[in-house]
Amino acid sequence: MDRRKKTVDKTRASRDGHEFHENWAARKALQLLWPQDTLICITLEGLSPADQRNAASETVEVADVVLYYGERPTFKGAEKVVITQLKYSISHENTPFRNSHAKKTIEKFAVSYRNYKRNHNPKDVNEKLEFELVTNRPIYPAFEKAIQFIAGKKPLAGEIKKQGDQFIKACGFNGNELTEFAKRVSLTGLAGNLSENKRGLSRVLADWSYARDAMSRARLGGMRQLVRDKAGSAGEGNNRIMRTDVLDVLELQEEEDLLPCPENFPEVGEIVEREQLSEAIKIIPNLNVPFLIHAAGGVGKTVFLESISKSLADTHEVVLFDCFGGGAYRAPEDVRHLPKRGFIHIVNSLACRGLCDPLLPTNDNSEDLVKAFRRRLTQVVETLQRASQNKQLILFIDAIDNAAEHADDIGQDCFPKLLLQSLHHNGKIPGVQLVVSCRSHRREISKADADCYEYELKPFSITETEKYLRLRVEEITSTEIQVAQARSGGNPRVLEHLAFSDRGLLDKSELDNPITLDD
Repeated sequence: MDRRKKTVDKTRASRDGHEFHENWAARKALQLLWPQDTLICITLEGLSPADQRNAASETVEVADVVLYYGERPTFKGAEKVVITQLKYSISHENTPFRNSHAKKTIEKFAVSYRNYKRNHNPKDVNEKLEFELVTNRPIYPAFEKAIQFIAGKKPLAGEIKKQGDQFIKACGFNGNELTEFAKRVSLTGLAGNLSENKRGLSRVLADWSYARDAMSRARLGGMRQLVRDKAGSAGEGNNRIMRTDVLDVLELQEEEDLLPCPENFPEVGEIVEREQLSEAIKIIPNLNVPFLIHAAGGVGKTVFLESISKSLADTHEVVLFDCFGGGAYRAPEDVRHLPKRGFIHIVNSLACRGLCDPLLPTNDNSEDLVKAFRRRLTQVVETLQRASQNKQLILFIDAIDNAAEHADDIGQDCFPKLLLQSLHHNGKIPGVQLVVSCRSHRREISKADADCYEYELKPFSITETEKYLRLRVEEITSTEIQVAQARSGGNPRVLEHLAFSDRGLLDKSELDNPITLDD
């Protein structure tokens, strides 16, 4: 144990403690932005007004921050409620946090647990309610294991038993009630000291705005002031922070600004596994340049890309971006080819998974956006490789030729092309693979001078054509399959036309009448 103590001014230490709470809560409030996350509200210094009326005083005292997940910010309307107490210390910041340091918090958590069980269905309480203690100090391992062992009904021994006995004494539970309470308690240590939390919040917001500019500084001040107001007298009776509050402070119009390019891949029915699939899957993880899939129109590039991404998702992190958007890419309100749309959507898709910091839409500077995008991908790889050194991030971007052609037509930047050029001139990002697709005759407009591993997707073989048709046409004959292959040239889109049209198109007499995609 580090027994060294600092001489600390108690008044200044108290102010630091308040600021630590403020900065931690501000960072937590940023999580309200993600539609994939069911966090809908956080409250400061107590529960939401509806819950506070029947709460024990100990519950209010221990609830520095409360997180509400689900549909409504009340216990009845939420799917999960997490009551969080924050513990900050300057003089003991290097001293492991033990049960003896948490005694009063555990006691109040226990009172709160009993109070909730009196006011609500005990079954709902055990399904919804959680308690979290957050500190800037390291957690004593035996303390953390003691709670885990009690929750798992494992035998306690040695130092773990000592910590466990103290926990049991503090909460006053036994039997199943003790087990259920322990399951509800979690410890988070090393949350960072005050200056680290300040820098962390500043860095997050500056990075989100991809520039350390006046706008990001204003957003930082706004987030802190929002938390300060909700935690102070101004927040009495209205201590909730909702997603709309954060959007307002960050000067965003709506949630869709964060994920502006929803995918719109067509439904193609049951998929035939391509004979080239296993080959592509083996090549991609070992490349030092982007993997460019090219083929004529209708050969199945999108479906092939989707099949590769699903196969590699078992061992790697994958993101699939749709440049075509069901044809919406040409709409003035879509503009998914733009860096401020495509880069932001991909990064925020990863941020939703907790793999990196997000990007906020602020300006149109493509150079800044490319740099920010590369930094986020590096952050994702670092996060992934904490769990597995071999895990890579694989980005799949479909139909980059549509994006490039449309951008050229209207004289704008195209984010896939900028990314390919960045990787070509500034080097590959370690741990990141890029897979793109385009029509063969548009390769040059799509990639410009960037080096790529070019991989041609072939039309269906006769075997693939037979599998495709037998899934779609009842009692099809071998002759009809041969006719379909000859007339389509193995093009899946033409085969789709033949499969769902009059069977006369598959007559042997039509064998010498090929159908092109334009037809």
